[in-house]
Amino acid sequence: MGSQFWTSNVTLLALAVFFASLGQGLQGGVTTNFFVQDLGLDGQRVLWLAGIREIPGLLLIFLAALIMCLPLSRRAGAALLLMALGFGCYVLVRSYLALIIAALVGSTGFHNWFPVQSALGMRLVRKEHSGRILGRMNAVAALASVGGMGMVILLSGRLGLRPFFLFSAAALVVGAAIVLRLPTDIGAGHAETPRLVFKKRYWL
Repeated sequence: MGSQFWTSNVTLLALAVFFASLGQGLQGGVTTNFFVQDLGLDGQRVLWLAGIREIPGLLLIFLAALIMCLPLSRRAGAALLLMALGFGCYVLVRSYLALIIAALVGSTGFHNWFPVQSALGMRLVRKEHSGRILGRMNAVAALASVGGMGMVILLSGRLGLRPFFLFSAAALVVGAAIVLRLPTDIGAGHAETPRLVFKKRYWL
């Protein structure tokens, strides 16, 4: 059963998830110190930034509707490349406005990647293995995130903080390159209607 579960496509997705989460771990491990030490932000501006970064999450339903016609693997690759662009731009940030722009770009990629990776996983295995693949991918993601933060702990004293944004972007680009190798027909049998549906009972 194990060999049947770990098909070549599942392995590709696991590698993509690993590098994506490694990139997020590298970026997340330095952002708070970067905001305070390098940019000199106070607590209020950090909190405002945290709120602003959630705007793409609130708009996710509309963003998803716009790109719903694309294959899942292409959506995943685009999301990782967008995240890489946003996180990589942190290395150039010198002002609060530039920081907001970089954060919005990276957050848009993140909020699109998160649901698509789960959808990809569930489409790659039989329905009875849906929970299993989600658990395995979460484990891979957790391992990579811890590894990324561990690299920050070990190397930030010698390298500073900004280089880790480049390392993060590089890991995300590798993840995008891997996920784009997945077939474009994944999920073709689960056709989605490319439109938004509003119903009164959804108001909550």
